[in-house]
Amino acid sequence: MSPLVCVSAAERSPVAAAEDVVARVTPSAKGAVLFHLNPDQGNKITISGIAGGIRVEASDVRRLVAGYGWYLKNIAKVHFSWNGNRITLPSPLPVPASPVTVESPWNIVFAYNYCTLSYTAAFWDWNRWQREIDFLALNGFTHALVTAGLEKTWEDFLTGLGYPREKALRFIPNPAFAAWWNMGNLEGHGGPLSQQQINKMAQMGRRIVSRMEQLGMTPVLQGYVGFVPSDFQENVRIDGLKLIPQGEWVNFRRPWVVDPTCEAFPKLAADWYKALRKVYGIPGKMFGGDLFHEGGGRGILT
Repeated sequence: MSPLVCVSAAERSPVAAAEDVVARVTPSAKGAVLFHLNPDQGNKITISGIAGGIRVEASDVRRLVAGYGWYLKNIAKVHFSWNGNRITLPSPLPVPASPVTVESPWNIVFAYNYCTLSYTAAFWDWNRWQREIDFLALNGFTHALVTAGLEKTWEDFLTGLGYPREKALRFIPNPAFAAWWNMGNLEGHGGPLSQQQINKMAQMGRRIVSRMEQLGMTPVLQGYVGFVPSDFQENVRIDGLKLIPQGEWVNFRRPWVVDPTCEAFPKLAADWYKALRKVYGIPGKMFGGDLFHEGGGRGILT
């Protein structure tokens, strides 16, 4: 995988990251929005008028950007959504008559499921993803599922166990069908992908999680729930492995599942998270997985 040029969360100050959102989403307001970090604010966000613009005060970057989003919708009266935007700002910027303090009642605001990312976002480029992440931040989302890059994670995970690379590539589906793959319903449909495609999606995934972290959001990565290719046992020998065949799903061959109580499961899980960290550049703080999607299960093979 070629080197990725992006700015890590540690290399971008919270205020600078918030100012970048203003410049991207509402360039006419660049320089007219003053962000101020105050740890004593806790969960509260305060918006006030200043000479030539507004001031947003909050305890962290996520709340700074969410505060600006609240201002845009409730004071500037502009509209931004998944269906279209109307974000021409008046000049000068409108300001509240007196400081306004807002507070979200929600500790977690979560975005996406596997179907959304596969049906809608499968072929987004970085410009579209950048716009999307800004939208999430302005609307106060705290967590978002990330699946771009799982192709490379699976390739590294399987080949690291000795599973043949050509078979690993055939296990990976086209991104438009990845939702059903990530939920354990099919293998390889619409593939195989080229190595260039797989590497490009890995780079995109790493860029997505880096930007989310810059804006104070938590990327939710794929946890290891036990899926393996249906021919895994024919190609890899691991002591203590027990597999649960999953049969078919509407005529698609399903991956098999590793019995989570078998002694091989911890090793496989450790290898999965090692591959995940290599692809995304972070160990991850929260993980998702859907093991029980639409049936399956035909007994245990030793």
